[in-house]
Parts: sequence; structure tokens; C-alpha cells
Amino acid sequence: MSEDSALSDATTSWAPIIDCIEALKVFDNCTSVVEVSGLCSPVPATCLPLPASYTVSCSVTTANCDLFSVTPHVPADGLANVTFLINFTILITVTDTTTATPVTHCTFDIPQTISRTVSLVAPTGFSMIYQCAVESFTCGPCTIANIGSAATPNYHVCCEVELCLEFQSKYPVKLLVWTSGYCAPTGCAAKQGPTLICPPTPLYPPQPS
Repeated sequence: MSEDSALSDATTSWAPIIDCIEALKVFDNCTSVVEVSGLCSPVPATCLPLPASYTVSCSVTTANCDLFSVTPHVPADGLANVTFLINFTILITVTDTTTATPVTHCTFDIPQTISRTVSLVAPTGFSMIYQCAVESFTCGPCTIANIGSAATPNYHVCCEVELCLEFQSKYPVKLLVWTSGYCAPTGCAAKQGPTLICPPTPLYPPQPS
């Protein structure tokens, strides 16, 4: 059988039907880089004394978003100002670099919360689903500043952070989709021992005619 004949047979034997599929439609999707500077926090007593020769570095250990408010544009234009609270934690590491092998002097966390407002598609009369995700981040540089005096020092560590944020507005919809049947998982590598039929048959209820 030629390749064209095989393709023709496969095409004619395929009997598609129309299924109704429920899914989340993405009405709006955008990204934004948020630069946060001047994040300063007192150095805890467990890190003192703190010689000026020590270095400080940072990393973002956790980051997430919470929806805060939705305010439709006035006059109405199908958009809304959507405000999220961005919560993240910075891990500060103070290192003694005066020794042959650098030694960690101390570490401590700085929890932070900032807000970010973006305009997203928001059709009037629909309870849209608004989502925010922290896709990536960087932390640094950091500096140690004495905002007190030489006699009574008051050390603070200040860092810069960049966050890559993704925003979406969604709504559940039902779509008519051409399909030739359900997807079926492939078999995993067999293990030693009794054989179990997987997936079981039938895996799904029959399609209506």
C-alpha cells in the first residue's frame, strides 16, 4: 500500500464528533517587571557586632500573590484596575570575608509585601477570575548602613529586588470541539510481579450517538 493510500484510508476511517468542553478562557494576559529598591530592615542582635568588612547578600525564598481589589474603569470600557498584594521573603546572608575561607556570620529573613495595580479585561456583569503569579526574581545588591552614630550604631541592611509578574483575567466557557475520542494514557514500564490491567476498560463512559 502506498503512503497516499494509507493516509486516505486513515482519513476516511476517522469519524469525528462534536463535544462540549468546559475550559477557562484567558481574556487578558500580561507580564510586568517590578523593581523594588530601598528595602531596609534592622540587623538583628544575633548578627552583632557587624564589622564594616563583612559582606551581605540576599535571595528570594518565597513569593506569591493575593488579589486585593477590583475597580472597574469609569467611564466603563470593559477594563478594570486590578490590585494584587505581592508577598515575598528575602533571606539575608552576612559573610565574613576576612578569613582565607569565607565564613557565614549570620542569616535572617525579611518578609515584605508590596502592591501592584494593572488594567485587565473585565466585561461588565461577569465575575472574572483574576490571577497573578511570580514567575522569576532576582535579589541584590545589598548594603549595610549605620543610621545611628559611631558610639551607638544602628545597623540596617538594604537590598534591591526585581520580580517578574504574570497577570491574567479568565472566565469559564463551554466550547464545541471536534474530537475523534478520548485521550488514553500510554502504559508505564512494567514492574516485576503480578500484572494489573491499567488503565481499566472501559476508562470513560460511552459517547452519545
